Parts: sequence; C-alpha cells; structure tokens
Amino acid sequence: MATRHKVILLGALAIAYGCGHIYLQQRYSDTVLDRIRALEPQSAAAVRALPTGAPVLVEGTVAETNPKHNYSLVAYVRSSELKLSRNEPGHWVEDDWVAPRLQLNIAGGTATLEPGYALRKTSVGRQTKLYHYSGFDRGAKVFAVGTRTAAGTIRARALYGGTRDRFLFTSTGETWVTYFTDLFAIGLGTLMIGVTVWATRGRPVAPRRAVRVS
Repeated sequence: MATRHKVILLGALAIAYGCGHIYLQQRYSDTVLDRIRALEPQSAAAVRALPTGAPVLVEGTVAETNPKHNYSLVAYVRSSELKLSRNEPGHWVEDDWVAPRLQLNIAGGTATLEPGYALRKTSVGRQTKLYHYSGFDRGAKVFAVGTRTAAGTIRARALYGGTRDRFLFTSTGETWVTYFTDLFAIGLGTLMIGVTVWATRGRPVAPRRAVRVS
C-alpha cells in the first residue's frame, strides 16, 4: 500500500508540474512573443513620426560610435561564481549590469536607446578567472522593443541579439518543445496513477490485528 501511494503521489506531482509550467508559459512567454509579433521593424523616419508612448521595434546593428565599457563590449551583464562548497561547482550569479545610452544603425538612419534596457540573446561572451561577461559589441546585429519618448529616443524593454524573424522562429520552436515536454509529464503522471489504480484494484486490505488490553 505504501508503494501504491508513493506512485500515485509521484504521478500527481508530474501532472501538477506539467500543468503549472504550461500556465506560466502562457502567462509570461506569450506576452513577450505577442508584442514582438505585432510589430514590424520600423525605419528611422517611421520612428520620428510616431507619437510619444507609441510601441516601437527597430532592427539593425550597434553603431561604431558607441564607447566600449569592458573589453570590446558596449553593453553587458557580468556574472560571478558563487561557491557553496569547495568540492562542488558554483552557481553563476549576475552582479553587474551595464546598459548605457546606445545608438543603433537602422533602416534610413539611426535610433537611440535610453539606458536601462534588459539584454537578451547576447552575441559575445568573455570569461576571466573571476567573472563571465555576456553582451554586445560594435557591429552586432540586434533588435530592440520599447516605446518612443518625447525626445524621439526609444525606451527599450529589451535589446535582443539577431533579427526579429530569427528570434520568433527559434522562440516558437522552443515553446512547442516545452509544451510537448509538459504534456509528456502530464501524460506520464496520468498513466502512473491509472496503471497503479488498475493493478491494485480489488486487492484485499490486510485486517488489523486486535490489540488486547490487559
């Protein structure tokens, strides 16, 4: 009986994991993808013509005029290794984030990103004894998603490496793989519970022994 309960519990956990992960995937990932799908790359003239607060997506390259901040990187995230034990590998923890004002070369001219954007799908990595750097250098192919400011710049939510079309293609594929994995977990959990209940149905329960009271 103890084994039966353990199998049913494991099956229930697998179902809960799959359902919970699908919910989170739809709740958060689809919001980002939908925003990117809704926008085509805009030219410099199109950005200038937009009203303040309008959504913007620009695609191009990091301009050569941007100053370097570490190695060849113009924007980066730095991570350091946090070790909890001498004998075990550590965990890399982000401890510095440099996202300065950045100029991009886009169709028909340039676009300027305000500081503070997130970095996604970075194209360059640097490893030292103490730190790992990931970011973008001059000439990197990128796209940014955000809103137009009153000054005509872009307050970007994130700066992504590569092109919009490539990002949507790979992200859609990754999303489907994740869905199949979650559905497999749900199916496996259901199968575990079903087989266990079927295999143990009708089994007599051992009677409890009477306890004598002296």
